[in-house]
Amino acid sequence: MKTIEQDHNINLLYVYNIYMINITKHLKYTLVLYIFISIYLWQLKPKIMFNQSDKTMKTFGLGRNKTILYYPIVIIIIAILIYTFLINYF
Repeated sequence: MKTIEQDHNINLLYVYNIYMINITKHLKYTLVLYIFISIYLWQLKPKIMFNQSDKTMKTFGLGRNKTILYYPIVIIIIAILIYTFLINYF
């Protein structure tokens, strides 16, 4: 017969295995590179993503003072590419 303590320990192990995120070295390196590249792009403010007159982000779209290389979309794509590269080659 199980005691209450044994049953409680089993429940805690079950919750731990389901709800914990396994952070691998690939994910750690991806996060570090993502943060550095995001900050670098933000500081660089390339003309294709930012207005040069007031240093604000261009809006997403086609036309005058708009861009398809919107900063949030670009950094999300960069994060996916970094993670994919690290998974496949390291």
